[in-house]
Amino acid sequence: MDARIAQLVTNADTRFSRRGPESDVVFSSRVRLARNLAGYPFVDRLSVFDREKIVSTFTKASAELLDPDSYFLLNASELEQADLLCLLERQLVSREFLDGEQERAVLVERAENFSIMVIEEDHLRIQALAAGFDLETPWRRVNDLDNSYEEHLPFAFDEKHGYLTACPTNVGTGARLSVMLHLPALILTNESERAFRAIQKMKLELRGLYGEGSKPLGDFYQVSNQATLGMAEEEILHHLLTVIPKVVEYERKARERLVEKEEQQTLDRIYRGVGILKSARKIRAEEAMSHLSYLRMGAHLGLQQEVPAEKIDELFLRIQPAHLEQAAGRPLDEDEALAARAEYLRRELA
Repeated sequence: MDARIAQLVTNADTRFSRRGPESDVVFSSRVRLARNLAGYPFVDRLSVFDREKIVSTFTKASAELLDPDSYFLLNASELEQADLLCLLERQLVSREFLDGEQERAVLVERAENFSIMVIEEDHLRIQALAAGFDLETPWRRVNDLDNSYEEHLPFAFDEKHGYLTACPTNVGTGARLSVMLHLPALILTNESERAFRAIQKMKLELRGLYGEGSKPLGDFYQVSNQATLGMAEEEILHHLLTVIPKVVEYERKARERLVEKEEQQTLDRIYRGVGILKSARKIRAEEAMSHLSYLRMGAHLGLQQEVPAEKIDELFLRIQPAHLEQAAGRPLDEDEALAARAEYLRRELA
């Protein structure tokens, strides 16, 4: 594994260990901007020379704008697949960036508050993240980065349409705001479909754990704005700040009903999960995350005090495939990964 990524993984003080507002339901918040450099075609039409030139131009601008000790820049073609997967598991790159093959790079802030993908769907994807329901902090950070880079890089902009992007839904502000929600009670009470329809009626998009095309794991869902054209950035921010608390309230009320009407069944789910996680010799990520999901809900409801929520959030991350390989110091086949995950959980929950 690349030494810089390994340092991220072993760092105890990460975004995943911090508590944010409404953290019982909202795991994290993210603001992302899509930007393209003027004078170049969109990514699917770039030549090899164009790709190299964009990476070079961005690298030079970053060296002038950022403290060299605060970040590192990775050339994706020089990384192993496990390195890239580790960045995906830490929400620092997207699935589309992971699946790319040609010249591309990613800038990672060492504190993991922001990252910038160079040549993903657009030339630049600037994203900032925060724990819990805190869109304002990454919003300010992304705006500062955007303004700074725009002084050094000519972004493709049209007076009528705004910032030009490869996908029409991003044209305008190029802003995509999202929150990662933990919704186990809505799933257990069979109220998720009604809540999800309400989310879509509010012109928000629902995705899985790793964004577009991914499935929900551990009852985690991403909710984001659908489009940016015709909306000011402040409108998008205000919309999510208005709507997300309603979803949070749906989930909390569903949890209250579980405690009032199905407390014994809920306790049984939680402690059956504890028993499996403490004793299993092999376990898949999907099953482990399902049990951890109930354990996390139980911690926030005060139904179990054995494992604090902060510890559970760390476990969600550490049992992912690339993080297991990093801990092992070598690639793991499927059976080895199942055993390593079970061993890690037994040790941490002992």
